[in-house]
Amino acid sequence: MTAKRFSTGSVSESAASQLFEAIKQGRIQVRKKYVTNSSSIRDRYSVTVDDYVSHDGWAKRERLVCPEDYSISKETIAGSIANSEYEKLIGDEIGKIGVHAAYGGSVTPLHFDWDFSEIQHVCLYGQRHVWLRHPKPNHRLPVAGNSVLADFEEMAIDERERALVHFGAIRYTLTPGDYMQFPSYWWHLVDYAETSVAMSLRTEIDPLLRPLCVLPRSSSIQYLVEGLLETTDEKKVEIISALVEALLESSDADREPFRPHSHAIRQAERGLELEPMPSSPWIVSEINRELQLVSDQGSIGSREEQSNADDIDLCRAWLFGDWPASSPLASTTKSRLAAQMVSTLGRTM
Repeated sequence: MTAKRFSTGSVSESAASQLFEAIKQGRIQVRKKYVTNSSSIRDRYSVTVDDYVSHDGWAKRERLVCPEDYSISKETIAGSIANSEYEKLIGDEIGKIGVHAAYGGSVTPLHFDWDFSEIQHVCLYGQRHVWLRHPKPNHRLPVAGNSVLADFEEMAIDERERALVHFGAIRYTLTPGDYMQFPSYWWHLVDYAETSVAMSLRTEIDPLLRPLCVLPRSSSIQYLVEGLLETTDEKKVEIISALVEALLESSDADREPFRPHSHAIRQAERGLELEPMPSSPWIVSEINRELQLVSDQGSIGSREEQSNADDIDLCRAWLFGDWPASSPLASTTKSRLAAQMVSTLGRTM
C-alpha cells in the first residue's frame, strides 16, 4: 500500500459510543507501568474493558495500564456501527486492531513503534493528548533504542509540555470519535488527560520493510525508512539486504562489534541522499550502545523486554514461508535470523 502519512478525522460520537459498547466486555491484559515481559505474573491482570474503566481508581493506585492488546477482532466490532463508518475506519486493509487503556494522569514514553505500519488511532472513551513528531534527526532527542530517555510522567505538566515542544513534537487532543493516522515509526507520546480507551487500527505499509523488524531498534534505521519509502523496490532490496547481512557479519565479529552494521547504515543514508544524522554525542553513541546491549545478550533483534507476540508471528512467517516473493533475503538468511530471534525470546513456536 502507499503510505498515507499524517491525517486527522472523526466519526460520529454515536459511532464511537457503539464501538466502545462492542468492545466493553472484551478482555484485555493490564500490567504495572514499566514492568517487562519477564516480570512476575502477579504484575498482570486480565480484565474487561468495562471493568477497567469502572475501577480506574484501582488502576491508578496500582499503576495498571494496557499499553496494547490485540485480542479484539474485526468480527467483534463488525455490525456495531453503520457500514459507512465501518468502511471509513476499518475496511479491508486493516491487519490488526489494538486496544489501549490508561487512567487519567498516565503518560507513555516518547517512542516509536517497530512494525513499520500505518496507525489509525481512534479515541473511544475519555480524552487524551497525542504528541507526534516526524522522525527527522534532532540532536535534542536523548535516544536509547526506540524511546527518549526522559520520564515525562514525573514532570509537572508545564515542564512536560515545554520539553515536548523543545523536541519538536506537536500536540493533538482526541475526544470520543476523533482519530489520527500516522506512520508507526514516527515519534509519539500519549498523555491521558482522563481515563481513556482507544483503538489502534494497523495496516502494513510495505512487505519489503519486514526484515527491518528483526534488526535492533534504532533511530538511525527509523530515519532510513522515510527514504526507503520514496525509492524503488529494487533500491529497497539492495539497501535492506546490505543492512541485514552487515548485522550478521557484525554479530560474528570479535573486535569492534557492529561496526559493519553502522557503516551500512551510513552508506544507506548516502545512497538515499538523506541529510546525515546530526553529530550529537547522544545520537552518535546511540546505535553502538543499543547494538552492544544486543551483543552482550548474544542475540539478534529486539531485547527480550521489548519483544512480544508479534515477534513470534514474524519469526513464524520467516520460517514457514509466509513472505512476499520479492523478499530481499535468501531463505537461509531468513531462517537464521528467525531462529536466533526465537532463541532470544526463549519461547517455542
